[in-house]
Amino acid sequence: DSGNVASLVEKCLEQLDLNLDNIERVVVNNHHHRVLPLEDDLGAIEWEEGLQINDGAESGYGDEENLLSHAEKLEMSHHLAHAYSAAAQCPFDSGMVVVMDGMGETYRAMRSAAELGEERYVSDMLFDGQFQCIPSDIRERN
Repeated sequence: DSGNVASLVEKCLEQLDLNLDNIERVVVNNHHHRVLPLEDDLGAIEWEEGLQINDGAESGYGDEENLLSHAEKLEMSHHLAHAYSAAAQCPFDSGMVVVMDGMGETYRAMRSAAELGEERYVSDMLFDGQFQCIPSDIRERN
């Protein structure tokens, strides 16, 4: 769910006797906002660190263990991440996954990414017409 993961990554790599080069792909999501546009802006990360504001106040925010800039990155919508994690553990060949959560990406954020053809972002919008994942009567509020 985004945030500073430097300490967690360091500890996991240490326990598994691995290094950063062993991390090839990172899948991210956050239920408040898109992650990759923020992580792609290194200037903003350096600015936050320099001023010790927002996440920049945390130790390790700009460290490679947190940014993992060498790895391929994919961002997945919050609810789709819930659905995939449930489906991956399901002992059945077919079924239905229902995600009921208090918050997640906005329809506007998912639609914008789809319209821009963002290849590193996977959301419910990509499956339009394949199965119902967004109610057909949804309307954006003005």
